[in-house]
Amino acid sequence: LTIDAWIKPDDKNGIIVSKWDWQNNRASYMLAYNYSWDGRIWFFISEHGDGIGTRLVSNTVMAPGSSLWHRITAVYQPSTYMKIYIDGVEDASLTTGVPSAIRSGATRVFVGASELWGSCSTHYGGGIDELRIMNVATAPSAIQTLAVPATAGWAPSAELTAGLPIT
Repeated sequence: LTIDAWIKPDDKNGIIVSKWDWQNNRASYMLAYNYSWDGRIWFFISEHGDGIGTRLVSNTVMAPGSSLWHRITAVYQPSTYMKIYIDGVEDASLTTGVPSAIRSGATRVFVGASELWGSCSTHYGGGIDELRIMNVATAPSAIQTLAVPATAGWAPSAELTAGLPIT
């Protein structure tokens, strides 16, 4: 699994993207920005859907409120590793206790939020653009390429700030 997006952090905790139903034991994966606790990117994988999952936290603290966009990439290779890249550079890695699978099943994917009892929760207050969810663990060289804007002066085309379910 690879989750890749440009984000602009705000001063609010929030879910960047999730397939994670907190209350109904239908958790699969989640990528979040946690400003109030530590200002870091959190990446979760749940093998059994129990809402706990295995967590990887970035080493880099990302300051909210600036005009800077950052390329965030989270990569999961079953039983092998979980990694977080910030702007194309590996920032955090987990190689022990990595789940052997992601829980599959009927849970909606939410952009900018997660699901709680059938509705949107934990909205992300910053900007999100060019979100990609891929069913492969992307190679580091490809991640470095994704982090470089195609043209000088590039900026994301639009900001997505409300939680939207993808069904």
